[in-house]
Amino acid sequence: MNMVYEELDDIRFEEIFEHDKTYLIDDDDEDAIETEYENNKYYIGIAARINNSNYDYENYWLFASNINISTFYHFPFHDIKTYLNNYRVIGPKDIMIQPDIIKMNYLDSGYNSPLYTVIIKTFWLRLVQRTWKKIYKKKRDFISKNIVTLLHDRQLGRKMNIPTYRGMLYYLKDNK
Repeated sequence: MNMVYEELDDIRFEEIFEHDKTYLIDDDDEDAIETEYENNKYYIGIAARINNSNYDYENYWLFASNINISTFYHFPFHDIKTYLNNYRVIGPKDIMIQPDIIKMNYLDSGYNSPLYTVIIKTFWLRLVQRTWKKIYKKKRDFISKNIVTLLHDRQLGRKMNIPTYRGMLYYLKDNK
């Protein structure tokens, strides 16, 4: 769904920016800005998909912007979403990206600085929910179509073969 950027008034933008960055400023610590992001730590933010057509393994979700958790709870969600999309450093500028829970991963880029890649955690939650719904529907349909046989087998003490949730994400296993 394409959405054009909505303007956040300058006062609100500055207010969110100041609230979000107050935890980083420390006069004694000059490295505070450099150590802002930690590897394998979770953040609330947005990521942009970068596709390199030369190699499949170089398709990454790259870090675009993030916000402090206290700032996230302090301001309305709509303002936070607009702020993150206006503040991001990469990604398509004509669409509004939804904030997600992201896990920071550093990759050695071969240059002087690491490549900030992320794993979008809410993606996996949606994947589990979709898979669970499909299996639940199969289980419900199987029981409604075979209820008489299932009741008869249960009365005789036979094992029933009903679809289960165990191993439902097996198809995601990395087969390397």
